[in-house]
Amino acid sequence: MPQINMSDAQQRHVLTQRTLQGHKTKKTFHDVYLDVIDQQKADVKYLNVKVHDKELRLVNVSLGFFRKEIPQLHKVRMKMLWITEWSLFENTVLFLIICNSLIMAHPVSYDPANVQPIWVNANYVFDTFVGLVFLVECVCRIIARGLIFGEAPNPAYLKEPSNWLDISVVGFSVLEVFASEALAGTDTSALRVLRVARVFRLIRGITSLPRLRTIVHALSRSTYRLGMSFLAIGFTMTIIST
Repeated sequence: MPQINMSDAQQRHVLTQRTLQGHKTKKTFHDVYLDVIDQQKADVKYLNVKVHDKELRLVNVSLGFFRKEIPQLHKVRMKMLWITEWSLFENTVLFLIICNSLIMAHPVSYDPANVQPIWVNANYVFDTFVGLVFLVECVCRIIARGLIFGEAPNPAYLKEPSNWLDISVVGFSVLEVFASEALAGTDTSALRVLRVARVFRLIRGITSLPRLRTIVHALSRSTYRLGMSFLAIGFTMTIIST
């Protein structure tokens, strides 16, 4: 075994002479030592944290300012990460998405002229509140994971395609609030176009569930092959019918 009083060259020579017992390949202790060192060097590149029994490896710097060198902002990032990975927070957002989707099927959402004003106002307040919650969630996740720069096993916010839909929903929600104030008492045809974007909130709820996300991803990957199959069947039926 290597001794403390040995030089680095002597320790390396001793390590190379030892072979792991029971290992099927000729892997020396020196190789294992180098693997451990390489793993430690790789870990330095990432922010290794454990939140709610989840081990995450994130980019070291978020938005350029949230880093360990600035302890105050780093603490803020850790709090944002703790909130966004909290199951209660995720379930609350999902519950709001379901409630908002049910309200979309009510006339107060698509035909407010034939609904009592009190329900129209209540729907406006609730819809604004949901949009605000989506905005806060988006900002918290961007601070916690970073926007787009950097490489890590747990990628930055915009490097996950499912988050593109989330940030689009937030953008349309904010735009709808400002447009409703600017176009109050005028032609609301432009506002109706923005309200169509509320449908994406339901899709966002689907992508929030891991199992449904897997199903939707599998269906999206099989759409092209199914389309080509239907095209081939239609072409064959056309030839036969003629």
